Amino acid sequence: SHQHPSISFVLQQIFYVFAIHTLRNESIDFIRLKLLSPDQIYDLETHVLPDIYTRLRPNLVALVDAFDFHDNEIDSCLGRYDGKVYEALLERARLNPSNRYKVPPVWVSLKQGNSSKL
Repeated sequence: SHQHPSISFVLQQIFYVFAIHTLRNESIDFIRLKLLSPDQIYDLETHVLPDIYTRLRPNLVALVDAFDFHDNEIDSCLGRYDGKVYEALLERARLNPSNRYKVPPVWVSLKQGNSSKL
């Protein structure tokens, strides 16, 4: 059977994500055996993986659908029956604890620390 080139491309990108994820999670073994250096693993995480994500982005909805995950399982607002996707996304962002403050408390404490006379 002959696969469509775009399917092969997407499957290859998914494989790369899985492979890099595995390399990252098991990096100590790869470093210990001198198969990869810490710099190479860092490069995979900071340069290669984001590039793969960019190439996969147009296919993400189809991929999630292909794995038959229900919107509740992936905690998504996108499958709303009422069509109020954007309102739901904004509400979830508003409720996120990290958005509780305009300026995160850590920055306030750092700023206060810089102005101390110690």
